[in-house]
Amino acid sequence: MKKEGFFIILALILASFFIPLTAFGWESNSSLEIFSKADSAYEESPQKIISDNKGGFIVGISSSYRCFLQRIDQNGNMLWPQGGVPVSINSTDQKIVDIAPTGDGGCLILWNEGGARIQKIRPDGSWGLGSTGKRLSLLSLSTVNAYKAISDGENGLICFGFDSEYGSVNVGLYAQKINHNGDFCWDTGGIFLGRNYGYPVFFGSDEKGGFLAAGRSSIPMTLRYQHINRNGIACWTYGGVTISPTTTYGSFPDTKDYRYPKILSDGADGAVLTWQWATFYPGSLVAQHIGSQGELLWTGRGLTLSTTIFASNSSPSSNLWKDKDNNFYVIWNPFGVQKFNLQEQISWQENGINVVSPDTYVPSKYVCTEDGLGNLITLTGDSNYSLKIQKLDDSGNRIWGDSAISPGVINPYRINMVLDNTGGAFILWQESNNGPLYARRIYRDGQFITNVSVPFREWKILE
Repeated sequence: MKKEGFFIILALILASFFIPLTAFGWESNSSLEIFSKADSAYEESPQKIISDNKGGFIVGISSSYRCFLQRIDQNGNMLWPQGGVPVSINSTDQKIVDIAPTGDGGCLILWNEGGARIQKIRPDGSWGLGSTGKRLSLLSLSTVNAYKAISDGENGLICFGFDSEYGSVNVGLYAQKINHNGDFCWDTGGIFLGRNYGYPVFFGSDEKGGFLAAGRSSIPMTLRYQHINRNGIACWTYGGVTISPTTTYGSFPDTKDYRYPKILSDGADGAVLTWQWATFYPGSLVAQHIGSQGELLWTGRGLTLSTTIFASNSSPSSNLWKDKDNNFYVIWNPFGVQKFNLQEQISWQENGINVVSPDTYVPSKYVCTEDGLGNLITLTGDSNYSLKIQKLDDSGNRIWGDSAISPGVINPYRINMVLDNTGGAFILWQESNNGPLYARRIYRDGQFITNVSVPFREWKILE
């Protein structure tokens, strides 16, 4: 009897480590503290966020040089254990790269740990690829570091890596596709895209299980772009198609600098490419439509979206999104947003619109996404460390008031956002460079819970 009691107690203690923890939720706490500490950025951001495809979201972070993930449901309840799920039993220098949903409430995660590794996290937070994950080997480069990853649109992940330091001359770019079970889809060593893509390189899904890539090479100065289909085969010129500065488009000599190209699918077998023109203010933001053979479809240098962009040398100052109707949105710094289509038409006023007021509000951080209902949601943070969130309708009108919604967030250091699949969004921010990570839900009508009387619950990172 004593032995039976002992084993019952032991079982209950062990089970407690795997019981999903429930947070206070949105209704009783204005901001949910997910992690008590996130590392400072080593490249862009130590946090990644995706939808879990079940109404909630999954967030991954680097903290104390380990990688952790946490899943939050639509009501603000934490579904995985306190402190998050570690990606492996190892405690070496881990740096998160990206995460992608597996469609069932779980995810795939890519991180660097003396080389690239992947792990599958099941919907219940358990490991799907063993206690240390799986090493990602790109060709003969067993210790290559991962650079980026995107969802393949089929509940899998496409990973990218370089064969030398980012930005090095003649750097080689490699890719591998991983299905939702963590199996390699292409050759064991992945595929080689070519050299001299430059840095940074932007990747987008081709919406058919493959991907698009665009980069800026400095020797010589060119834009380079490529389409790889679901089978890992290059659809355009081997090594990528280039736009050269020595080319003359009509009477306009293309002699200015290229910066930060972005590329997305056009919904068929082509793509839309945008890039920043020149490195000084004011610079221009240009779009071009690429055909199924990699050819340029719009005349001249393409469609000019803005002539007032701040083309920074140190960080990207524009980004590109699209909606379900194949309209494209571009956002830039100083803050403006523009909508255009495949008919080479700009939808909103020249040089775009400022989605928040007053016009002197110049955010230094911004995130933008289409809400699935034909509206655009923008999340911005300014130099005074305040957050504002706004929704624009199809005509560019402000839905959530002239001055946008200010959730009352103090000192947001990094910001992020993912849709809640009902027309609203979950927003995340980090308090200070390596401070706690918080979340809040903004509903479809722009409402959020304002009660702050309940203290934040502490979520200690696993040691």
